[in-house]
Amino acid sequence: MEETNALEKIPSNALVKYTGNAANILNAVLVETDPYVWLKRGKEWKALENWTDAVFAFERAVFYKPDMQEVYPELAFCRQKLGREIESVDTSQLQNENTVTDIDGNVYHTVRIGTQVWMVENLKTSHYRDGTPIPNITDAEAWENLKSGAYCDYNNDAKNSDTYGRLYNWYAATDSHNIAPFGFHVPSDEEWTTLIDYLGGREVAGGKLKETGTSHWESPNIMATNTSGFTALSGGYRTPVGKFYDIGTRGFWWCSTQYDSGFAYVLDMGSTFSNAGSHARFKRGGFSVRCLRD
Repeated sequence: MEETNALEKIPSNALVKYTGNAANILNAVLVETDPYVWLKRGKEWKALENWTDAVFAFERAVFYKPDMQEVYPELAFCRQKLGREIESVDTSQLQNENTVTDIDGNVYHTVRIGTQVWMVENLKTSHYRDGTPIPNITDAEAWENLKSGAYCDYNNDAKNSDTYGRLYNWYAATDSHNIAPFGFHVPSDEEWTTLIDYLGGREVAGGKLKETGTSHWESPNIMATNTSGFTALSGGYRTPVGKFYDIGTRGFWWCSTQYDSGFAYVLDMGSTFSNAGSHARFKRGGFSVRCLRD
């Protein structure tokens, strides 16, 4: 099905909703028209062959009501499986274009900084975007020996993750199952550099990225203005041997860029300096993840 043909069928006054239930299934936009119901990602539309493709494979999707299945019979199976979820959308959970929902139902705000759109909160998901669980590794020795994806809560206390997000090793941050919500990704070192350069360079960018005050950063939280709206928090980190340090004083965020077989880059900010810059850390370490729109 060509994109132009699909778009011609959607009137200009179509009701567009970002819905909680639909987002939890496909992180898609629900477009209600008469007589069609569409689910769309990005700028294109695609007819799908089966439910597995709809959820896990295609990044853009469209579905029709049953009366359109004579025209596009290959969509019948998709409609049968998805119809109940469409019809039971909870409109009290409507989102807007400034939010994104992960596979666990966590809702994140977004902010545009220059040409980039960033999540305002650190990632909290315990599943990859296809529903595959990410192991929660609490034992220090087990954490030390990992060479596969895992997460933890700071000090193994889930209450910390409510505020600061979870800590992930690099293997989880870059796993092929994809840890970021649909439409987002873990930024590369180059993409972090684009952000820092836009904010005036390494020496001052940290202050413009950090949340103000001392609720989540210890004093003196030097030069913190959060003029960017990024709202960086000091989530601390977990060492490769499983120990926890620096909540309140340091924040680290993974880059998808690796340094070598054992190290990858993280972005670093602190309460006692205004700098923001990247350096290499062990892939087995646990750091925060902040996602960037595709």
